[in-house]
Amino acid sequence: MLEFMELGPTPIEESCVQVEKDGDYIQAMRKEVSRYVVGLRRIFPLPGIFFRMKRNEHDFGTYYEAAVHYNDDDRTAVENALFVESNLPNTWEDMDMTTPYEPKPEAAPVEAEG
Repeated sequence: MLEFMELGPTPIEESCVQVEKDGDYIQAMRKEVSRYVVGLRRIFPLPGIFFRMKRNEHDFGTYYEAAVHYNDDDRTAVENALFVESNLPNTWEDMDMTTPYEPKPEAAPVEAEG
C-alpha cells in the first residue's frame, strides 16, 4: 500500500513561510516547499520512493510540506524512506542551495497532491 511520511516545509534549521489568516502566504509557501522537494529529489535518488508536496488543512488555513512516498510492501522502499527521514538536511546550503527562491535551471516545478 502506498504510504507517506511528512518531512516538513524546509530543511530542519531553516525558517519557513508561516500560515496567515488572510491567505497571502500560499504562493510563497508553495514556492518554498517546491524548492525543498526538488532538492530532496536530487540528494536522495533512491529506488522505491518519490517526493511530492503535500497539502494539509489547519484551523488557520492551508499549509504545505514535503513528503516522501513509498510502498509499504516493498522492504527497500521502506528502508529508503526511513533513511531519508533520518538524514534530512539541516540547511539550504546542505542541499547546495543558497536560497529557497532561486531554482536551478534543471529544477522542474512540483505539483501538490490533495
